[in-house]
Amino acid sequence: MEKIGKTKNPNLINHEGKDIDTIEREKREKIFNEIKEKRAERDDLLKESNSFKTKVKDFFGNKDEQYLKRKANDIQKKLYEDISIKHIEAENELNKEARLIFDKTIREPLLSIRNLYIERKKMNMMFEYPKKKLELELQLKEEISSFLPENIIEAFNDKNFLGYIVFDIGNFLKTDFTSDNIKQNEPDSYVGASGFPVDVSKSVIEGLNNVIKKEGVNNISEDAFWFPELLEIVNKAVFICPDAVDNEVKNNIAELVIKKGLEIKISDFSKLNNLIDLVQGSPFAEEFNSNLEEKIDQVFKEKKWSSIVVSSLVHSTSDRLRKITLEKTENYLHTFGINLSDVEDAWEISKPSNKSNFRNIENSFEMIELIEKERPGITKQLLKEFGIKEFYRYPSQILIDQFDKKDKNVPYGVIAYTNYDHNQAFDVNFGTLRSIYEQTKIGGLNIRIVEFDSKYGLMKRLASLDNKYGNEEKISYLILGAHGMGTSFIAGIGQIVENDNLEGKGVQRMKDFFIKNPEIILNSCSTGVEGGIGQKISKTYEAKVYAPSEPTAVAAVNVSFDKDHKPKFDVKYPSNVLKIYNNGEIF
Repeated sequence: MEKIGKTKNPNLINHEGKDIDTIEREKREKIFNEIKEKRAERDDLLKESNSFKTKVKDFFGNKDEQYLKRKANDIQKKLYEDISIKHIEAENELNKEARLIFDKTIREPLLSIRNLYIERKKMNMMFEYPKKKLELELQLKEEISSFLPENIIEAFNDKNFLGYIVFDIGNFLKTDFTSDNIKQNEPDSYVGASGFPVDVSKSVIEGLNNVIKKEGVNNISEDAFWFPELLEIVNKAVFICPDAVDNEVKNNIAELVIKKGLEIKISDFSKLNNLIDLVQGSPFAEEFNSNLEEKIDQVFKEKKWSSIVVSSLVHSTSDRLRKITLEKTENYLHTFGINLSDVEDAWEISKPSNKSNFRNIENSFEMIELIEKERPGITKQLLKEFGIKEFYRYPSQILIDQFDKKDKNVPYGVIAYTNYDHNQAFDVNFGTLRSIYEQTKIGGLNIRIVEFDSKYGLMKRLASLDNKYGNEEKISYLILGAHGMGTSFIAGIGQIVENDNLEGKGVQRMKDFFIKNPEIILNSCSTGVEGGIGQKISKTYEAKVYAPSEPTAVAAVNVSFDKDHKPKFDVKYPSNVLKIYNNGEIF
């Protein structure tokens, strides 16, 4: 590895020009001198206690020897107590000094440079203020020229700084450096790249490599609170500066990853895609992959679905990590008679994203296990007959009840939700759905849930219900969940249902699936605007439609029954945006 050129001497020093080693040496010397003074005082007392003069005095009953020895013993005892305290105080003072030095030489300059990068990115999006842009560039150039990347290398070599450095460098390396012609998600743009972010990354790699060579991997504590962050900044550094990773560096970092990295939480480890790939080119690859598979195996054995472990692994951009986890997920789903391909789009795991904000997988596993415990085979059946994939959206009792009555002709209403849900809006209706289930059950109405991912999919599900139950029971009501845009709603990716789509004879024949003048609730943003798709649905299906005129979601639904036992709804939205249409007319 080509090392950082030492054009400037590292300046990890305080206001007196002293580095942390000098400060520590002075503090330790001061303690040592105090020890020497106290020991000398003690030795003088012991010497005096054994002197001829003292013995003569004691002969006449003075007892000076006992007094002097007791005093010497007190000095020795106090010395032990004081020295222990003084070393602790010195350690605390050193930590404060180290923090001050680090703040002035690394943290504050890096923070300022990072803010300038962020400001430059904002300025580059504007077409005006050329003078301000030039001033910003000059300021950035000046601050970069004043910063010493060598300080990062030196900080790695000093245990007093290591705990501080990882977080502040981590924040800096997470900055978007697109304006330096290096792009966050394009590794090739970093090969042969130069500039300040590259120098910082190179310093991180060189600093860590020096520590490993000097101390050995076993002396780096995986229990330190900063260790996961250390691996994360090295992961970022090897991405930004691949040119710094020669065989020696690769093997040293790979050894650290396999011996220590796998000890951190697997959800933290899932972020280390570059380090995982780096290990594949090292002598440790076979051992590492075996240990990694065992660790992921343990996740599925323990079944601790309350965390986001599986989601974080599946969304990792590491091909190795993702492949192993998908295989384990596939095997797990097979135990319930379904395939990963059946649900991967609905669970948003078909593509790596390095994000795991949503617990789609874990939530699904939890609900599947819950309902399978009560009704073995329920998951496969609900998926096959009703297209349900996102089981966690619904209270378990509704799913179990639907399974138990799937072959019975009973009065029912339908909840139809799309699988296209970019912001998980339909995952938070749990309470409302339970309330509707409990209220409609009192009136003898059952719920049948269907899910869809296309225009045809919605029609197919409703047609399937009519084919199976329509000779005796029609759909009493419909609650439709899909993202809306006024005159349309989204049935799936690239599948938009617009007003014009409701003109066809086939679509209009769907009116026969419902009871006469049914009530339809649209849990769909802005579909209640005049001239919108809510009004069009009302006219096409001669239905009473409840829909919001602005972006929002259903907050509550109250259910009552008329004299003919037909359900009537009182729909609440968070604000006064409810629009009601009856046979296409404003109600």
